[in-house]
Amino acid sequence: MSVTWHTPASPGDLLSLTHASEGNYSAFLPHPLPPRVNFGLHAIRQLSKAEHSLGRLSELGVQLPSPELLTYAFMRREAVLSSEIEGIHTTIAEVYQYEAEQTDQGNGYAREAYNNFDALRFGLEQMKSREISLGLIRELHERLMHEVLDARGRNKNPGAFRETQNFIGRPGSKLSQAIYVPPPAERVEELLYDWEKFVRTNNELPILAKIAFAHYQFEAIHPFEDGNGRVGRLLISMMLQKEGLLAIPILSLSSYIAATRNDYYAGLNSVTREGAWQEWFEYFVQGVQEAAEDAIERSQKILALHRSYHTKVLEHSRSRAVELVDFIFCQPVFTQSQAMQTINVTPPAMAGYCKLFEELGLIQEMTGNYNRRVYRVPELLGVLG
Repeated sequence: MSVTWHTPASPGDLLSLTHASEGNYSAFLPHPLPPRVNFGLHAIRQLSKAEHSLGRLSELGVQLPSPELLTYAFMRREAVLSSEIEGIHTTIAEVYQYEAEQTDQGNGYAREAYNNFDALRFGLEQMKSREISLGLIRELHERLMHEVLDARGRNKNPGAFRETQNFIGRPGSKLSQAIYVPPPAERVEELLYDWEKFVRTNNELPILAKIAFAHYQFEAIHPFEDGNGRVGRLLISMMLQKEGLLAIPILSLSSYIAATRNDYYAGLNSVTREGAWQEWFEYFVQGVQEAAEDAIERSQKILALHRSYHTKVLEHSRSRAVELVDFIFCQPVFTQSQAMQTINVTPPAMAGYCKLFEELGLIQEMTGNYNRRVYRVPELLGVLG
């Protein structure tokens, strides 16, 4: 990490350190939150737009007869996109297929994205009764890194804060060539305790500013060997829920970050280098506003599709087949046995329902395997993207 990265406006100190095998290097030690920021008119307007869009999204969530129609799909979408930001490329359909078959057809990426979903689902559930804490963050990381191995086949210390110096840099680079070097391992817990205190304390900052600043600080500390970006984005969703800004978790901020990845990293780096908190805040709230509007549009399409499927099935059957409509919107890649765990009917009855849905063009069989059929809902998966 070059000393040119550090300016008088930087919200931290640059430490001169020595590594046993790599020699001298510099690491960044962020100052405790909150920073002093005077929000300009543009930032205030952006904040107002974001809060308005979040309000519209929450109203939509409150009106839903069954929130599960949207929540699990959008949570998986967020998990897939957050993983994509870190170079873990998979699709929401592949994640659902991994759940249906419990086998990863590719390079392990679907399983990693599923772990992200599992951690997000767990974290949001915990927000009903717990505060964000260092213990909870370790639990999130443990779920995220479950059975994930590095290139040498070793686990990535799931659930443990790092005990060594890590850094961000190009493949093969050394500490002295790093783009960013976070604080040394022995300072991590001290910094995280300060971070936890900030997150759990009511202060005069707008809630979205609090979340934006907390996200920057978590990434600056970089407390784990791997998975810091994904855990940091999990915490955004959890804080939005805990602070009461979302009725149900259907905001996918990672969709905005993935589309503006260079701006995302540039924004974080600008805070480190020159204390550009207001610019980072403006980027963050614009992302929230755009992600909320995107979620509203997709939700409306999904609800319209759900109504049309109900109508089509009722036109052709008065049996319990209509119950399968709700199920496939919660699980748009599924097996007959999975469906029967929710809808208590005989295997022949479920086979008949699936045949009807195929004839109506609502689902497609994916494998060609007569004994282990896996179905998908193409239109719904298309809306989720």
